[in-house]
Amino acid sequence: MLGLAPDADDEQIRKAFRSLSRRHHPDLGGDAETYRAVTVAYTVLSDAEQRRRYDARRGAATGPSARPAGAGHTSSGTAAPQSPPSASSARRPPSASVPRRKPVRLTGSVPGVDPGPLVRGSVPKRGFLDRTRAVRETVVSNLSAAVARDLPATRAVLGTDLPGNGEHDAVLSAGRRLVIVDVVMSRDSPHGWDGTSLRMDGKRRAVPDVARAAAELERKVRGSRAIGLVVVASSPQDIHRPVVESYTRSTTQPAPANPAGARREIVTFLAGGADSDAVDLGVLADLTALT
Repeated sequence: MLGLAPDADDEQIRKAFRSLSRRHHPDLGGDAETYRAVTVAYTVLSDAEQRRRYDARRGAATGPSARPAGAGHTSSGTAAPQSPPSASSARRPPSASVPRRKPVRLTGSVPGVDPGPLVRGSVPKRGFLDRTRAVRETVVSNLSAAVARDLPATRAVLGTDLPGNGEHDAVLSAGRRLVIVDVVMSRDSPHGWDGTSLRMDGKRRAVPDVARAAAELERKVRGSRAIGLVVVASSPQDIHRPVVESYTRSTTQPAPANPAGARREIVTFLAGGADSDAVDLGVLADLTALT
C-alpha cells in the first residue's frame, strides 16, 4: 500500500505516509477508503511490535505449510492481539489477475545464454547532452525489481535497438510476453494523456512511439506478444509521482504511467501469458541480439 520494500527503514515509511496521506486526504479531495488504508499501513509499520507480527504473518502466508494449530491464541486460551491485515491484501479483489508466485523454470535451449541476471545491458544515451541517462537506468532497474517480486521469471534487457524505430530503454519479459519500457523524466506536476499526447502545465510533451516499437518487436521475436509503455518519473525514489491522468483508453497501447502504475500494467500483462513462470532462453537470446 505504501509502495515500499519489506526492508524499508522508519524514515522511508514516514516519507511514504506523508506523501500518500496528503494525496488521499478526504479534506483535500482524496478518497476516504484509500486514506484509511494508508493510515492502517502506517500504524502497523511504524510500531516495532506490530511490524514484527506483520512480517511474521506475511512469511507464514507465503510458506509451504499452513499455520500451526493454535496459532493466534495465547497459552491461556485467549485470543492473541492481531495486527491489522496488510492494506494491499485487504483491498485486492478476489479476481486479481496477479497469480501466486510459481517456481522459476527454464524453457528453450540456447548455449551461452545466462538466465540468471535480472537486469542486463544499459539504457541508451539520448543526444550528446543527455543528463537523464543514469536516473532513467535507476528507474528501470527499480521497476524491474518490483515486477520480479510478483513474477520471479521477469528479465530485463536494456538498450534494445529496433531497426527503423530506434533505441529503447528496456524490454521486460516473462515467458514469451514482452513489454517495451521508455522512461520520460519530468517535473512533479499533474500530467494528462488524451490518447495521442502527454500534457503538463498546458504544454505538450513528446513521448516515444512505443506502440509501433511493440509491433516491430513482435516481428523480431517470433511467437511473442508485446506492448509498449511510457513511464513518467519525477525521481527514482518516489514511484507514485507524478500523477498521470488519462482522459481516454487507447486500444493500441497503455496510457503513460508513473512507476507505481507502470508496475501494475506490466505485471498484469506479463502474468496473462501461459509461461509467465518461465525464463525463455530463446527470447533472451533474441533480445540480447538487438542491443
